Amino acid sequence: MAEVRAYEDTDEGTIAVVVVDGRPVLFIQAPTGGTCPNGHRYTADNIYVAESGIRRCLTCRRLAVRRHRQRKALVAARIDGREA
Repeated sequence: MAEVRAYEDTDEGTIAVVVVDGRPVLFIQAPTGGTCPNGHRYTADNIYVAESGIRRCLTCRRLAVRRHRQRKALVAARIDGREA
């Protein structure tokens, strides 16, 4: 997974330096205002860059994983004939 080493909000957008295997490989500038589509702020602690180079919000990812696990447990409970 890529690591964000430098991060800065500017008037023109957000700029991030992404480092893979110790080498800077990508600069990202996005005029989105520094937030994900769900309104979570893109910060060094809340961002990862997918292999395609697209920024992803870790908060959204964690929520999606939690929802997935809850749905999976509910389906398993129904298959076993017990209520969740």
